Amino acid sequence: MSEAIIYFPTRRAARAFGSEYRDALQRLTGRKAALLPRVRTLGDLDDDEALRLLRRPDFSQPDITIRPGDPLIVPDATRKRVLAFLLKNWGDRMNATRRRLYDGETPVLPSSASDALRLADQLARFIDQIETEEVDWMEIHEIASDRLGGWWQLTLEFLDIVMAHWPEWLSEKGMVDPANARRLLIEERIRELNQNPPSGPVIAAGSTGSIPATSRLLQTIAGLPNGVVIVPGLDINLSGTAIENFKSESELQGETALSTHPQFGIVRLLSQLGNAFDDVRQIGTPADTLHNRSKLLNRVMMPSEATNAWFQDPWRKEENALEFAVSGLSIVEAANDHEEALAIAIILREALETPEKTAALVTPDRKLARRVSAELERFGITVDDSGGASLSQSTAGNFVRLLVANVFGPKDPVTLAGLLKHDLLNLELSPKESRRIAQMVELVAIRDQINVCDVGSIAERLSLVQKQIETGKRVDGRVSNINAEDWLATDGF
Repeated sequence: MSEAIIYFPTRRAARAFGSEYRDALQRLTGRKAALLPRVRTLGDLDDDEALRLLRRPDFSQPDITIRPGDPLIVPDATRKRVLAFLLKNWGDRMNATRRRLYDGETPVLPSSASDALRLADQLARFIDQIETEEVDWMEIHEIASDRLGGWWQLTLEFLDIVMAHWPEWLSEKGMVDPANARRLLIEERIRELNQNPPSGPVIAAGSTGSIPATSRLLQTIAGLPNGVVIVPGLDINLSGTAIENFKSESELQGETALSTHPQFGIVRLLSQLGNAFDDVRQIGTPADTLHNRSKLLNRVMMPSEATNAWFQDPWRKEENALEFAVSGLSIVEAANDHEEALAIAIILREALETPEKTAALVTPDRKLARRVSAELERFGITVDDSGGASLSQSTAGNFVRLLVANVFGPKDPVTLAGLLKHDLLNLELSPKESRRIAQMVELVAIRDQINVCDVGSIAERLSLVQKQIETGKRVDGRVSNINAEDWLATDGF
């Protein structure tokens, strides 16, 4: 296996495979050390091997010039900043007279730097989507502009930012967009596999080939003498009619009802690989419960045109088929979000306390995952959240959010108090002294105040209160008891 090359969709999947492979090897052979297969990711731009491919001397693209030492992929912050600058210039060129020409309505244009940055973020995602799907920007001009009127002309002018000005900037700097770099990387992998086929097994696992470039890489791997493509989540119970409908639908352009089916992309991939549905071999044999549950889900997810077959389905007449399908399943009706998270946490804790039992929470709801993690922390259980932690929820991210909200947002005593009490706020004192002074500042400048101060007027508010106490205009036991040393410590504000 040390000569094998295995491709995974994400770095997380690659790391999980390496860990599971080592554990399985030790469990089966007793050895603690072994040469692992070469594990790679599909289009991962943070991979050193990926950057080596794109910086090879023989790498060539007619519209891209890569200079040694320069960053190949445009940084996200740089891209947003440049796009925001182009957007702001475009908006400034729209004079008031021209704005009134669009069907009596005034278009909403970026009027500030924050508006431009917000729109630049959306435009950057649009660029990545177009380049990922490998759509030609010039096809936009082929749409019947005479039928769509002035608003379409305005849209075309707006899109000129990404169709003309942005590519010029990239060419001048010798950079590429992340999505374009990912495509180039995959093309280089394809070329390398075709020119120098590996002698060992080449396996691609976990990808459905939804991205055109990835689909071509999977086709290349499937065509190798030792190439294998492991398709995830294929429903082996799909009917022949559904398969043919999916194949016919894949030839159409745009999104349709059938194209949103969970099995549509997988069937399309099999067609692109040149394999018949019956040629797919299943890895392992599921238990009877899972086999029947798979059949039940197959019926639930049937396209609407095929639901009339439910009543004639012979599977429903099999003995205890439905009972087997739902065996072990439970429904918890929670009154609110807190109760839902607590119920899940208790189930996970119970599984942890039962020998030889495992459990996992699978959810796309990140808020629910964080709530369950918090409930488990109350039980003294720390879990590995495969979804990762959001930067905004980390200690540093929360501090930056509070700082930005206090500097640029409206006056808010709660936000200001949160910033003052944050662990990362440095008052050039020990952490204990910093917290004590922050509490004093909150007491003097924030609590019981009619006029809320902001982060820039704390010093002025402290000075005012101190003078009021000295002149006897303010009599407040909590504030009057502050000693001179503490008042001196607030000079840092």
